[in-house]
Amino acid sequence: MAQVSTYDEVIHFDTARFPFDSIILAAVRSSVKPLHTLTDLSEMHTLIAEGDRRAVETAIYDAFVQPEFERVYDALCREIIDERYSGRARYQAIPSVRIQLPGTKSVNFHTDEWYGHGHEVNNFWLPLVAVERSQSMMVVDEATSARLMEQMKQRRISILDMNDLCLPHSRSLAMEFGDIYVFNAHMLHGTVVNDTDRTRVSFDFRMLVGEDDRGAKDPSYFIAPNSRRRGVDGKPRATAGIYCSGNLATDLTLSQKYQQLICLRYASERGLDAQVLETELWGFDHYPNLWDMVSGSYAGRFQHLILFSTKLLPSSTDERERLVAEAKRRGLTLHFVAEDIASGPGEALRTDGLERNFNGPGRIDGSR
Repeated sequence: MAQVSTYDEVIHFDTARFPFDSIILAAVRSSVKPLHTLTDLSEMHTLIAEGDRRAVETAIYDAFVQPEFERVYDALCREIIDERYSGRARYQAIPSVRIQLPGTKSVNFHTDEWYGHGHEVNNFWLPLVAVERSQSMMVVDEATSARLMEQMKQRRISILDMNDLCLPHSRSLAMEFGDIYVFNAHMLHGTVVNDTDRTRVSFDFRMLVGEDDRGAKDPSYFIAPNSRRRGVDGKPRATAGIYCSGNLATDLTLSQKYQQLICLRYASERGLDAQVLETELWGFDHYPNLWDMVSGSYAGRFQHLILFSTKLLPSSTDERERLVAEAKRRGLTLHFVAEDIASGPGEALRTDGLERNFNGPGRIDGSR
């Protein structure tokens, strides 16, 4: 793999060692019925319509959390970190997939910083097919990006005007599978309508170097090399308990069923084996099931406690602090799915800033 000394460059990897294209092709063939006979990802549009794109994306995200993909992806990221950052970086635990069929565009011009990434986070864009012209990604160099963003803010322009402003200053990337484009989170990039006869399938991931600012992303977004937990059979070994409520506050109304489904998806994406699903008892104001998961009959059964929201914590500041302290004392990592917060045993979690809308699981009082 070639080392990169600056941003806005392309690095290369061995496609035989890192066969992402064949892994993803097999995943969509097995999961999306119209694609059972697909032999080339760039021909996907001949078998599906734009309305089927979400099903394909779901199949690919499911593949991203399987051991076959994770082993190859982790190995690539580990190699990049060793060569480029002397081992001092973390990488996005689950990459992001992009599919652009002919006649469509995938994203407007933007910077990743606008979506909560730190200013110096490094982006890696990996096409799974050959890309060029309107089928590829358009990028604006770093200096021009800074100048255009200043104009956008001063003029308070719309998204459509942002696209029009960026396009004349952008260039399309001509790349093959085996290439990765590396750029900064504060560089403008986007797409135009794909007027070719080829589908573009790509994924992208980010790396955080040393103590650089991770932006608004929670600590679980990035992982260190060799830190993903698996058992000897390749399956995730870190276990989790899921805690939901049958009566959420009116500004976050969601049934128990869908709370659990969302929490299960969250666990799957993070390689966690959810072994316990509990819902708080109605008519009590002391959170018996939550305490049971932390220090009662479930204590020691799992290393991660996933709560659908911070709104499910006790309304009393003292009890909230006591519960969090006990969870951390017992080595639990706490996850709050709706707020995208994760806090490990050795990490501080300020409980006085967490929103509360309950005076117990069965009643709402609007307090915070």
